[in-house]
Amino acid sequence: STGRITGHTRVVAVNQVFHHICVFVHDIGQDGKIIIVDDCVDFLVQWRDNFYHRIFDIFNLLTRFDRITFKIDKEKILLGIIDQALFQRQGQDAAAFERFSAAIAKRPSALLALRAYEAKRDAEGLAAGVAFLEQWQKQDPGDDVIAQALAEGYYGLGYHEKARQLFEQRLAQSPDNPFLLNNLAVIYTETGDPRALDYAKRAYDLMPGAAEIGDTLGWVLVREGELNEGLKHLRDARSRAASDPGIGYHIAVALKGLGRTEEAINELVQVLQTAGDGFPEREQALRLLDELRAVRSARSG
Repeated sequence: STGRITGHTRVVAVNQVFHHICVFVHDIGQDGKIIIVDDCVDFLVQWRDNFYHRIFDIFNLLTRFDRITFKIDKEKILLGIIDQALFQRQGQDAAAFERFSAAIAKRPSALLALRAYEAKRDAEGLAAGVAFLEQWQKQDPGDDVIAQALAEGYYGLGYHEKARQLFEQRLAQSPDNPFLLNNLAVIYTETGDPRALDYAKRAYDLMPGAAEIGDTLGWVLVREGELNEGLKHLRDARSRAASDPGIGYHIAVALKGLGRTEEAINELVQVLQTAGDGFPEREQALRLLDELRAVRSARSG
């Protein structure tokens, strides 16, 4: 994910947006056939993880129905795009980037550009990926998908002011976008901007079922001193994303603030035992655990 924020919480990565909203877009042609338009290609390309091994099965199933046709130049274009996605899935990021770039030259697409960015980032690092997105955005500055991904990239590189400006520009165009509201709430929390809580609440009201957004609201509330309310939202977020160690860290901070030292220690021990190498709050969690253990020792001594 491109949007993990170092230190506390995360912006919601743009590919998580697709998981929530991506659908097949279709039309009925004059001959009565169902036409799957180009967005169907984007749909197949962007899905991750256990869906990848089924992509060819999905394609073959669709093409068995006489009433379904593809509104693209040649079926091999679709298969080529899927092939590029499989290269990326197999860890061949440099090869995937080259193939995505070739496909973009034939069929410009923001979602293909996003996949190329991910391949470039994974092959050469975040800075190289962001440089690619910057060039793409010059060609299509109004695209929300690219703008959000670029803002996430800026954040990951530590260019928080650039990220804030870009998120605010997009929010002006899409004022009810819960992901933009969430991401700005994260940045505003870090900078002490009083708008943080309002934005976090608005994002939550628009999408209460998203664990990332619930985590942000809970964390902002904890930072504002509303520990019990914040803890409630954090526990709810964890029930939806039990494997996210960042939420566990936030819960431990809330428990510490409530004076529940032993519970906080147990929470941190579990987080540190189960978190992978990519857990960005690891150092903070270790420091907090040491601090809490010292408090416990002082009390027992």
